[in-house]
Amino acid sequence: TINKEGNDGIFAATKEADYLIVTNPKKMLTSYMPNWKTNFEKILSSKRRFKNTAPEVLMLAGQLAAKKNGVLGYVDSANRDKLNNLLKYNWDISLKDSKKGHLDQDWNNKGFLLLIGETNIIPSFSATYEDKTATCVDNEYADIKGSDRKPELIVGRLIGNSAKNFVYQLEKSLNHKLGKTSAFCVSGGKKDDNKTWPWEDDKGNRSFRSNVNEISRWVKQIWKTEKKHLSDNEYDNDSERLQVYKDNIPNKDFVYYRNHGYGSKGTWTSFSMADVTEIDFGDKNPFICSISCRTGNYQGVGFGEKFLCDSKASIFFGSTENSLRSYNNSLSETLVHSMVLWPNRSIGEHIYQTKRAFPGLINSQWDKYTNDEYNLYGDPKIGFVDQIILPKIKNMMMAKSTLGVINDIDTIIPDYEVVSEEGIDYVSIPGGTKILKEDRPEIPVYKIKNDYPQGYKIQNIVMINKSGLQTQTGLNLPITDMRYGADSKESATHIKICGWYPEHEFLWNVNENPDGTTTLIITVFTFYYDECTTDVKFYKNL
Repeated sequence: TINKEGNDGIFAATKEADYLIVTNPKKMLTSYMPNWKTNFEKILSSKRRFKNTAPEVLMLAGQLAAKKNGVLGYVDSANRDKLNNLLKYNWDISLKDSKKGHLDQDWNNKGFLLLIGETNIIPSFSATYEDKTATCVDNEYADIKGSDRKPELIVGRLIGNSAKNFVYQLEKSLNHKLGKTSAFCVSGGKKDDNKTWPWEDDKGNRSFRSNVNEISRWVKQIWKTEKKHLSDNEYDNDSERLQVYKDNIPNKDFVYYRNHGYGSKGTWTSFSMADVTEIDFGDKNPFICSISCRTGNYQGVGFGEKFLCDSKASIFFGSTENSLRSYNNSLSETLVHSMVLWPNRSIGEHIYQTKRAFPGLINSQWDKYTNDEYNLYGDPKIGFVDQIILPKIKNMMMAKSTLGVINDIDTIIPDYEVVSEEGIDYVSIPGGTKILKEDRPEIPVYKIKNDYPQGYKIQNIVMINKSGLQTQTGLNLPITDMRYGADSKESATHIKICGWYPEHEFLWNVNENPDGTTTLIITVFTFYYDECTTDVKFYKNL
């Protein structure tokens, strides 16, 4: 445990730790063990009484730290700003110098952080963007450098309403079985010829189906993958749709859901809170990736919380709020690209890389909102453990150049790919992301990253040449949809704007890293589209 009274030997040991596990022991004990002071000695001497109690949570947290190169950071205050300051200064109690903190010097640049407890134990933040407010925001703890909502830390949280819930999750983290063998990808939705459910609009179902087609196309490169669309005509009722989950989830390492989140708890299509306990996960502790509204909201008892506390699932990624349809699709595709390209990273690292890559193109408030509303629940160090043969993929999430003068960078852009769904053509560049601007076409873009040591300053960027022009015509790209995923209101009639879009050749920005180095990120526009003529031009070489 890191505290003021720690000796030099303990502090020296923590300097090698890359994982900080934080909870509030006093809050944990008073919340989940009434009269704990009078019964503490009895609890410690009785294995039966000790099971599933707050002391066992603290004991298992210590075991997790020992197993995963971590240390315990116990706090005695419910003040979130005090905790945030400790994180920013690398747990330096004096709050003066992050380089003199008690963790590895590089911890505040891609270090791991696990918060144990809901907001009654470890508080969270909220953030408002126009008419949308993200609650239960843990990204504030991750964004220790500033307020751009790009994480510097890899953050996870254990959620639940009892000591037993936390014990169960810690045990799964210590003994998890998350391999690299199989996946299940499903788009929700209901066949609704009579428009009984106004939120089940054709545009939404088409978008969700296309996203799952894209996700499964990538995932099946390394895993055996099952794919289902619940809006297909063959599924006529809730019972038949529920059976699809029961038939396909068992023994899967990765479960991906894309559709609406229903009700205040954000449940899935034809899949209620009670149904979670009816699913047989077999011998696996899967990663549940739920790209939909509100499934990550744990106030009260949330849907993601149900998976973690009452099933074998070990990791849950979901949104706390109503989320934006196009942004959800782009975020999930970026995440899965990372999982396929770098399968030996932890789940937390994939989400970290996704949130680092996702905002920054125009750094809009909706980029920030999306990063804030999505949380990782579970141990961020959990990863897929079994060995596999990697596919021959030549692209990267961000093409990283060698250090040097910026005009020395030569980049070959991966070929763009098209997935068509009911007359709409969804275009992506492997390892890239998209530009999402309201009422304009969704355009794939690519990013180049260059790292510079302390003392370097980027003054200007100039594009010398681009070549390898490819052309195509007849594509019908989707228009960026800024509605909530469950919003039944149709957007205004789209008015086409003729001419090539986007207007830029590239944009660039510099991230200052906590260790004093800088990272240059160049977002290159190599795919151009004219929505009036449906013409495309694509430059492969820069």
